[in-house]
Amino acid sequence: MRAAWHNTKGGGMPGQESHTARLPVRVDWKIGALAAIVVLLLALVALGVQREMRMPATARTTALPMTERGVERPALSAAEEAYAASLWTVHSQAKQDAVRMTSAGLAYQMKDIDTTELRARADTLVTGFRQAQQRMGDLTPPPALQPIHQRYLNALGRYEQAAQLMLRFTSDSNNAHLLKAQELSQLSSEDLLRVSDVLWPGEHKPN
Repeated sequence: MRAAWHNTKGGGMPGQESHTARLPVRVDWKIGALAAIVVLLLALVALGVQREMRMPATARTTALPMTERGVERPALSAAEEAYAASLWTVHSQAKQDAVRMTSAGLAYQMKDIDTTELRARADTLVTGFRQAQQRMGDLTPPPALQPIHQRYLNALGRYEQAAQLMLRFTSDSNNAHLLKAQELSQLSSEDLLRVSDVLWPGEHKPN
């Protein structure tokens, strides 16, 4: 298709009119697909918010220890602040890799990259998330932050699984892999936000 677009450039070529006539259809399709993806992502976010709002207070407390919204938390101790500062180096890279994962998926769906490029990006992401988990193993959280540590470690594991599923897709073209990867990525993103709410309110870098 890109070769066909390229052939529309220049003048006097036979069949130029038919190529030019199809170009707006291609552009409109891409715009429509991008709009549909954006709407889907917004719908997922809204669904997550509604689901959390419908949960009983006791369920939210059990599911999200130390991360209840609207509750004033005690200041972190010196040991907890030191842990938060150490985890920040992992967190900053994990956030970037998470964005790269989403960008890779969108770029492929929009046909801006091919399967070979998607495979290369997914392979890099697998390595990045795996290394992040290894770096987490070098951290020793204070007892009160052990649940936070485990939540973050689990989130990184799901991110790695999502990247692995993208790799599997490049081999068998099974769209179910991409759907599952999106689900795992969404869950990990939610957990990272909840950890951030405890350790780095407002996502400010620790001093």
